[in-house]
This record gives sequence, C-alpha cells and structure tokens, in this order.
Amino acid sequence: MNSKRIATPSTLSNSRQPTHRQQVFSCCLIILLLHQSACSSNSDYRSQLKPASGTLTQHGKPLSAIKVTLVPIEFSTPGYLGSIATTDANGHFDFRDGKYAGALPGDYRVAVSQLLNKDGKPHDPISGEDIEQLLLQRKVKEKFPKKFSDQLETTLRITIPPDGSENLQIKLE
Repeated sequence: MNSKRIATPSTLSNSRQPTHRQQVFSCCLIILLLHQSACSSNSDYRSQLKPASGTLTQHGKPLSAIKVTLVPIEFSTPGYLGSIATTDANGHFDFRDGKYAGALPGDYRVAVSQLLNKDGKPHDPISGEDIEQLLLQRKVKEKFPKKFSDQLETTLRITIPPDGSENLQIKLE
C-alpha cells in the first residue's frame, strides 16, 4: 500500500520548521535587542559628562550670541561628537551635548561662529534653514576668521579637566 502524506495546516504546524508567527517574533526580538544594544552603547558616555561652562571674550570684552563648539581632538568615545553652547549677553556659556549638560573631559578644538546678514546684523536662523546655501549665495557671512570659526582649522584649544570646570576662559586675541 502506497501511502502519501498530504500537507495540511495541522501537519505543517507539527513540523520542525518555525511557523510564520515564530519567524516574525524572532525577527522582532533580534531587532529589539540590536536597537537596545546600540542605544545603550551610544548613551553610556552621558553619565561621564562633566560641567563645562565659562566665558568667551575678545580683547577682554564679553561676546554675546556666539555659537561655541567643542570638537574632540580624538574621537575615542563612541557616540560622542562634542558639545555646543551659545553665549549670553555677558559672554557666559554652558556646554551641552544635545539635551544633556556638560562635556566629556579631554582636549578639544574650539570653534566660534556668528553669521551676519548683509546689513551686518546677526542672522536669526530659521529651523531647517540650509546655512551652507546661504553662505554660498552670500546672503550671510561668518563674523570670525577661519582660524576661530572653522572646526578643523581653528587654532583655539581647550582642555576639560577630569572633574569639569565652571570657569573656562576662551579668549579671542
């Protein structure tokens, strides 16, 4: 007697191959674990951020409404690209990494920037505005020379000490 087995839903679910539901669940679990691993490795450095604030001056006078960027000289911490601040009316700044206050201890290049409109007044940026296009079209210009404003060419350097500092001094001379 020649018996043939016919595949039915009940015989397929009893086979050793995973069901579609199991495959989807396994894929979702893998994606979730990978995402969690990536997020935790990129955010681990945030617990190491230290207070980093001070004053920006030029020829002894405080500079206001200036964007100050810390660029690590060595990118040794995964996920950390530096910190940014904007000076207040007294030239005071508080560095932040996105929504987190502070900077990692270490050596940095410091870039300072302020865009000016054609009339010489500070440019008020609009969300989503393409700054590179504005510069190319000469609608705005950088207030500071590249030796201060370019993140790669800047001659300004600063060290954030192991415990941070609230008295950093950046002097443009």
